[in-house]
Amino acid sequence: MPIRIAYLEEFKGSDTLLVDGDLIGLKQLATALDGLSLPGAKPIHIETLPFVSRSCLLRADIAEEGLGVSRAGETFTWLHTSSEWATFSQQINELTGASYGHHYLDSSHSDIQVLVTHGEGYDHVFA
Repeated sequence: MPIRIAYLEEFKGSDTLLVDGDLIGLKQLATALDGLSLPGAKPIHIETLPFVSRSCLLRADIAEEGLGVSRAGETFTWLHTSSEWATFSQQINELTGASYGHHYLDSSHSDIQVLVTHGEGYDHVFA
C-alpha cells in the first residue's frame, strides 16, 4: 500500500491531514521530505510523487518559519523550516521500525494538524 492522504474536518477534534502508508511508502516519503532540508531544495507537490496513490493537492515547501498547513479551497500548502523538515523525516523513518504507530507533524501556527500513520486501521477513511 503506497501513501494515501486525506483531509478530514474535525478528526479527533481537529482538522487533519491524515497521511497513511506502508513501510516502503513511508521511507520514500521521509526521503522526499528530507530533501527539503537541503540547500536549494524545490517545493514538492506531494500528490505527484509516484508512491502516493491518493492525495489532496498538497505542496510542501521551505519557509523561514514553520507555519504548518494552510488551505485555499482544495489546495493545501505545508510550510516548515529546513531543520523541521529534517526532524519530520526522522520521525516518519521511526515509524518504519514498528508494526504500527503514528506521529503528529504539527505547527503551533496552523489550525490543521498532520497525522502520519502506519498500521493503525484507517482503511475506512480511504474507501
